[in-house]
Amino acid sequence: MDRLVAMEKGLRTWANWVDSNVDITRTRVFFQSASPDHYNPNEWSAAATATTAKNCYGETEPMKGTTYTSTYADQMGVVNEVIREMHVPTYLMDITMLSELRKDGHPSIYRGDFSPSQRANPQKSADCSHWCLPGLPDTWNELFYTVLALYSNSGNFNHPWYIVDNLGWHVAEWSLGIVSREMDSQGSPA
Repeated sequence: MDRLVAMEKGLRTWANWVDSNVDITRTRVFFQSASPDHYNPNEWSAAATATTAKNCYGETEPMKGTTYTSTYADQMGVVNEVIREMHVPTYLMDITMLSELRKDGHPSIYRGDFSPSQRANPQKSADCSHWCLPGLPDTWNELFYTVLALYSNSGNFNHPWYIVDNLGWHVAEWSLGIVSREMDSQGSPA
């Protein structure tokens, strides 16, 4: 089965359960998007070749840019479509793009539990899917906490808005007292 078809089936099963079982007068639903990994250097370097390619090992700078790689753009399209069709207001915390840029935030080989042979070959041993702590997961938590605090103070949980989109700009707008925006038909801020 195609991975996007499987993802959509799983999300629709979840969405149907939420729509059937959640009491919106007592519960708020938040959905956090996928956390990316950085095993494929072609995602951040068009110059990567089979002989020069490396994973996140040794990366010390975040990526530049503000667009999803093709892998995550397809997944986010599925997520946006399913959430948009739900009856229960569901708040999307899109941490994918924010995290996608942080190829430098993984523990790589520095976890301390690798053998000398694993350390000698970081291309095969580096951990490019988990995150350093303190680090990026703390940022996700801070953004989520900010959203909860802002919403609990305003009491405005009536629309399924993007909570944190590509670079978290809605949170910045809310903290400045600017009214948030609804999503358009493509799942982008209107």
